Amino acid sequence: MRTSVFFSLFFLVFSAMQAQQDSLQQEILDYSNTTSQIISRGRSLLLDKFMERDLQKVSEVRDYLVNEVQNDDYLALYPSEYWLLLYWTTDYEELLHSITSFDDEDWEKMSRQIPPTYDRLFIKLRESTLNSVDHVKNRLRAADLKTVDQDFLLLYLEYLLTDSEEVLQEQKRINSLADEFLANHPDSAYENYVRENIRYVFIPSKWGFGFEFFSGYGLFTGNLSEDYQNSIPMGVGFDIEYNKITLYLRNYIGFSFTKKELPSDTKIWKENSQVRVLLPEASLGYAVIDNNRLKVSPFAGIASTSISPTEYDIEKQPEIEDAGHDFTTTYTAGINADFKLNWGTGLFRLTDSKHSYWFVRLRYGFSAPQFRDGYSGNMHYLTLGLGGLGRGSKRQL
Repeated sequence: MRTSVFFSLFFLVFSAMQAQQDSLQQEILDYSNTTSQIISRGRSLLLDKFMERDLQKVSEVRDYLVNEVQNDDYLALYPSEYWLLLYWTTDYEELLHSITSFDDEDWEKMSRQIPPTYDRLFIKLRESTLNSVDHVKNRLRAADLKTVDQDFLLLYLEYLLTDSEEVLQEQKRINSLADEFLANHPDSAYENYVRENIRYVFIPSKWGFGFEFFSGYGLFTGNLSEDYQNSIPMGVGFDIEYNKITLYLRNYIGFSFTKKELPSDTKIWKENSQVRVLLPEASLGYAVIDNNRLKVSPFAGIASTSISPTEYDIEKQPEIEDAGHDFTTTYTAGINADFKLNWGTGLFRLTDSKHSYWFVRLRYGFSAPQFRDGYSGNMHYLTLGLGGLGRGSKRQL
């Protein structure tokens, strides 16, 4: 008896669950005429009628979607789609109003709306407009509009049709058209809009920062050439630029050997011992040539020269710690040539290679250490380095 009651209850519960699932399935199957479906079908109809060039029907469907279906929760047409359709249907007054009144609040609202499902509406609109751009422009020029309104809409059409795969070149072209518009229509009602939304001109900052790793050859003269072999340097440098002036901060570490036995205070520094030549330098340069391929900067500054045994040798022979020459004031001058590489830093949008670039640097320098009386010698050095320079950029309105 209990078993029969149990199975009866189980059957009733299972039947109720099955009936609920069937009801939900039917509700899903019958689910139609929703806002999302109306938008999707409306966009399909809009695309079909546009491809047929039934512009009257295009206007009707477009206006219905935007005015009757689109709301705070659902987006029926993206702004670029809506504007291209207005170009085709010659609704220029609405086009002018819609473009210039679209602001940050509209962008914020659009970010909260449910977008339409993916279709090829914008792709076909853009493609068709590009193929018939002369026709679209000629109808615009023939419209009963003020010249400034026509020129603004012609400019904005070019902006809408820019190639997203050639951002830098396309933006330069649009900037040129925008500058032409601003020159032809100074103080127009569209000036601020063009400067803030269409014309994107970036100018380099006055400040720039760079670095360099280098090696080369250092040639001694005078008593230095009698006591030490010429040096092979390794070093790093940092550049701080302001307009055409550059502060070079460099650390030259030269590798050399003694040519003969050299006396120190307590012991002889042996012939053919390793020598370290240290030349920290701060100099100012001024760019006399600066173009997309080359920058040439004469420089002059102050440094300090040290010629001494290695730490390793000093640990083995502490008596030679005072051998050589301790840091002494050094005057330096020369010329710097940066050969700009066409690599592009990729760091600064819409700036050219004249201001942010990688470079190969050839540098000649003359250093004059101020040794004690009776000891003479200077150093000529030639270094070859690889580095980069970057300038920030700011938008010019």
